[in-house]
Amino acid sequence: MESTIIGAFDTRRGAELAVEHVVQECGVARSDVFVQPAGGTNACGGADGKAASTPELPLAASSTR
Repeated sequence: MESTIIGAFDTRRGAELAVEHVVQECGVARSDVFVQPAGGTNACGGADGKAASTPELPLAASSTR
């Protein structure tokens, strides 16, 4: 039987704890649990976000003698 459970958490940590509880205490396979942010600004990590622009620094020339 397939079921859908939707929960809203104030923190990602809270969501992760809920997932671990469902997996360990209720026997749900971890591969069957999906977590996603409520919106684009709730993402974690940053690999998918744009980096802040930084000014380019001039390259220093080096020589070995």
